[in-house]
Amino acid sequence: TLSLSTTSGEPLRQSEEEIVQSDLQKIGVKIQIQNYDAATFFGTNLPKGEFALAIFAWVDTIYPSGNESIYCSYTNSANCGENWNHYANPQVDSLLTQAVSTIDPGAAAKLYNQADKLLWADMDTLPFFQRPIQVAWDKTLQNIVVNTSDQGITWNAGLWGFKAS
Repeated sequence: TLSLSTTSGEPLRQSEEEIVQSDLQKIGVKIQIQNYDAATFFGTNLPKGEFALAIFAWVDTIYPSGNESIYCSYTNSANCGENWNHYANPQVDSLLTQAVSTIDPGAAAKLYNQADKLLWADMDTLPFFQRPIQVAWDKTLQNIVVNTSDQGITWNAGLWGFKAS
């Protein structure tokens, strides 16, 4: 039996819990759903690692360095405060530190990819899913470029316009 938690009163997340509970029951894993108000869940449970399974969202940025707070060793909680499971790997820390401090985008990408390989080998986190982002616009508009980061669809709105007729 494992507990699964998220924030109370979130219908989408609660339906996700029910799906996880049903799917894992099929392989003999019992899921006990225990939800909390947002202040408790994000202020106590996640930071203290008081969970077995949790449903929440990390919102990505357009910068790989934005993930450092998730994956660097929790021993540095000031910088690594989103490392909810308190993962620690000195090699990952070193690669992330080097990547953040380099000004060569190609070299930084290589370092981030090396760190990513270690994170997958360690199975630091196991994402259940990624929520799809669906966007639609009229074909008379131009320069709209989908961006799935935290910047969202309007990241380049200053370039939007109507096509010349």
